[in-house]
Amino acid sequence: RRTLGRQQGEAEQQAEGGALWSDLEIDLGYSYESTAIIAEPLAMNGNAATTSRITCQPGKRAPHLWLERDGQRISTIDLYDRTLTLLTGSRGTAWSEAACMVATTRAVPLTVQVIGPEGNLRHVDSNWSETYGIDPDGALLIRPDGFVAWRQCGMVSDHRTELNNVISQILGHSPSHLQRDTSLHLEDAEKRRAF
Repeated sequence: RRTLGRQQGEAEQQAEGGALWSDLEIDLGYSYESTAIIAEPLAMNGNAATTSRITCQPGKRAPHLWLERDGQRISTIDLYDRTLTLLTGSRGTAWSEAACMVATTRAVPLTVQVIGPEGNLRHVDSNWSETYGIDPDGALLIRPDGFVAWRQCGMVSDHRTELNNVISQILGHSPSHLQRDTSLHLEDAEKRRAF
């Protein structure tokens, strides 16, 4: 791209109406498939040739945006360190409650960040929702390496089941293992409460 593209390929691409790759898109806009990534249907991804490669689709690196916490600016990139991170829109209370239950029953380190007027973070960049591709009721699960593992653009009927299934899939647990694992954790929690 850097050696030949600028001399030959880009002129041909422009003549044919093709989209060019910026240096930033080359460095950060790649994506990959994995069992730890829950892909979206192609219809939701749009046309890769006409849209920016720096998006928040599963399998891509979550882009930088400025947020604010207690009057301090913080980058979204600084949120994804050491644990799985669930980002929700401004109406993310149900996702927060589901994450707390799933993290406890599954013994999975999981942090939650609610972005919006009712959350613990405020968006400085007005295009937060557009860039991350979720409604106020939506959520994304970001891996510690900064890649999007899963995205739910809008509301779901059962937040806990949805998140439990997502965690199960990206950790490679089968549904039967999930039920056994969850029931064992619930039994342990009941025993601890009895004492």
